[in-house]
Amino acid sequence: MSLKRSALLTVFIVCNIILVFSQSSPSKAELPSSDFLVQGFEAYQRNDWPSALLYLRKAASLPQSSTAEVWYMLIMSQMYAGQYNEVLEDGDFFRRVFPESTYRPFIEYQIGRALYYTGKYDESIKCLGDFCVQYPSHEMYSSALFWMAESLYLTYYYDLARSLYERVITEYPHSSKTTECLYRIDVISQREKEEKLLYLLKVTGEEYLSSKEEYERQLKQYQTEESIGLRRQLNDSLLKISELEAALEEALRVQEQQKDKIDELNKNAEALRNQTPDSTADLDRQRQILELKEKAGLIQQALDAGQGE
Repeated sequence: MSLKRSALLTVFIVCNIILVFSQSSPSKAELPSSDFLVQGFEAYQRNDWPSALLYLRKAASLPQSSTAEVWYMLIMSQMYAGQYNEVLEDGDFFRRVFPESTYRPFIEYQIGRALYYTGKYDESIKCLGDFCVQYPSHEMYSSALFWMAESLYLTYYYDLARSLYERVITEYPHSSKTTECLYRIDVISQREKEEKLLYLLKVTGEEYLSSKEEYERQLKQYQTEESIGLRRQLNDSLLKISELEAALEEALRVQEQQKDKIDELNKNAEALRNQTPDSTADLDRQRQILELKEKAGLIQQALDAGQGE
């Protein structure tokens, strides 16, 4: 605000000089310039930026009032009105036309700010860095550091931005930017905590996914091996069943043959009994009958034993 008051005071002096000159030498060519200056000064004083821009631009366009003070007021009005591209254009004009003006440092500072507001952060850092090098004792030095830090913050150079914010707080504790610097440092610290948390979540998530994939792989492998084992057991069981069925069929076939032999032996025994037992041959037949019955009994026992198994 002191900068604005000093500018107003300068313009007021300039306006008075022009007014006095116009009264002492009432030339028609000089009257419009004086009029524009007075109206531009009054509009600036009441923060009427559209009017200030209109009249100061007209005053700056006239040779007799195109001074460093008028251009400075015009550029400041553009900054307050948010016309940052115009600030860059007229600021470059000021550099060329008034290189030794006492207002030059202020103009350099405002150009750096205009570059920031137009999103040209790298250029803003360079411009404000040059300002700090050339004018290390200037009253806007701490503010220049702040806007450099803001450009670094918006381009994600948080560590560099933090160092500049901390420098403003430490070296210029009474600066108007101190509160904003404290806020930015708090935001950066919070962001760092969030980034660490996100990193931990990412690492934990990756470990979880890795563990899950390994578990699923092992489970699939186990299920595959188990499936192979069950399939092998099933094949073995089926083979054994086939072998048992074949053995059963063979046993049934042998049993049927044995039954046929028993029936044949019984028929022979019955035939021998029906013959007359009065000779030595009869005794032989009885003995044969007994032997046949004994064989039939043994065969029956074998069959019974086979069925029991």
